[in-house]
This record gives sequence, C-alpha cells and structure tokens, in this order.
Amino acid sequence: MLAIFALSGACHMAAAKITFGAINGWKWPLPGRVPLLLGISLSLIVAAAIALTVNLTRLRESFAWVEHSNEVLRQISDVERALLTAESGERGYLLTGDNSYLESHNRAQAEMPELLAALQKLISDNPAQTQRLVQLRPSVGARLAEFNQAVELGPSRLNEALAILTTARSRQLTPQIGQGLEQLRQAETGLLEQRQADADRVTVLITFLASALGLLALLSAAFGTYYLERQRTINQLRAANDDLTRSQVIAPRQRGSSASHSRHCAGRDGGDRQQGPHPEFWHDGGTALWLH
Repeated sequence: MLAIFALSGACHMAAAKITFGAINGWKWPLPGRVPLLLGISLSLIVAAAIALTVNLTRLRESFAWVEHSNEVLRQISDVERALLTAESGERGYLLTGDNSYLESHNRAQAEMPELLAALQKLISDNPAQTQRLVQLRPSVGARLAEFNQAVELGPSRLNEALAILTTARSRQLTPQIGQGLEQLRQAETGLLEQRQADADRVTVLITFLASALGLLALLSAAFGTYYLERQRTINQLRAANDDLTRSQVIAPRQRGSSASHSRHCAGRDGGDRQQGPHPEFWHDGGTALWLH
C-alpha cells in the first residue's frame, strides 16, 4: 500500500510540473507509446492492489475459521473431560465415601449443560456437525443420569450402586459417547486442515502480489523519472539551440550597422573639418579656432 501512495505522489508531482510548464510556455510532449505504457503500468498496479486487498480479506477470514475450528476442538475436549470427571468422582465417592469426590462429580454434572450448549453454538454453522451432536446428546444425558442414581445410593448401598453400573456397562453408553465425540473431533480436524491449507495458499498469493506490486511501482517510478529527466534535457538542448540560432542571426546585422555608422562618421569629419583663409585659423563644425 505504501508503494501505491508513493506512486500516486510521484504522479501528482509529475502532473504539477507539466501543468506549471504549460502555464509558463513550455510543454512536455508525450510520444505515442508512452501514454499507453503508463496506462498499462497504472492499470497493472491498480489491479494488483485490488487483488492484494481482496486476498488480505480472505486471509483474515481463513485465520478466523482456523481459530473457530480450534475453539470447537477445545470445546469437544472440555465435554469429554467433564464426562470423565463426573465418572471418576462417582466411582471415588462410592468406593471411599470421600465428599471431595462427590463435589467433583457434582461440579462436572453442573458444567455439562453449559458445555454442550456452547458446543452447539459453535457448530451451528455446520449442519453435519450439528446432527452428530443431536445424536450424541441422549447418550450423554443417560450416562449422567446413571451417575446420579449411583451417587444417590451412596457407599451405604454399594451393592445396589454397583448393580446400576453393571447395567450401564451392558448398555455400552460410554463407548457410544466416545465414538460420537471422536466423530465430532475428526470432522472438525478435517475442516481445520482444509482451512489451514487455504490460509497457506492465500498467504503465498499475497506474498506474490505484494512483490509484484512493489516491482511494478519501482519500474513505473524508474520509467517516470527517466522520462522526465530525458524531457528536461531535450528542452534544455532546444533552448540552447534556439539561443545559438538567434545569436547567429543578430551578429551579422550588428556588424553591418557598425560599419555603416563608421563610414558616416568619417564622411562627416572630412566635410566639416576645413582650413580657414588664415593659416592660423581653422573652422571645425561651425567653431572658429585660432592657432598660436
């Protein structure tokens, strides 16, 4: 963008010089091909600048989508972590009766609705991912309900709690949930790789366009400078030739005028300067001189 501003400034300066010269009586004639070359150069620079701006916008969008995919992956991991925390808290409480495990289980249970809602919001732009999460939600809800039933029975009714866990194992909810989360993760990872590749391609294209734009600006500036200096030199040579031609025409006229003036003065001195009747008397242009 700096190159564009520099080139624009150079063009304005050149236009100002040409305008000033036209006002003061001299011109900057442009050969037939020069305006065409300047127009092509300016068009290429403008096209490169537009393409660069568009691709910069695309690059920002690509980076935003890459960050979006990373956020989705983090959210999936948070859901998986909360589910494992709730399960480990439930088992620890049943086996030890320690309330710290119970508190850990309860926190994970309370976090799960918010985590699922946040994940739903993040993937709302992707119908396929949204459908996977819709299918996963019932399994997550059923598994959390099993944890609550076992925790409510507590260590005092451990056999009943273990029976619930055995039944849950037969329903294969944990593998189903793990498989559903893995499908979400793989799909988002594929999107991340695609978006990262798009960002890399746009970065390469932007680098190329920026280099081309800088090169075009430098070439245009060099051509403009060369042409302006060339025109100034030509104008100086023309002015010098005009001065030399005028001096060659004026010099013979001045020599002829000087010779005519000399002959006129010589004739005047010969006619006016006469010797008077007396040897000692001279008449010079109406003035009488006595010689002693």
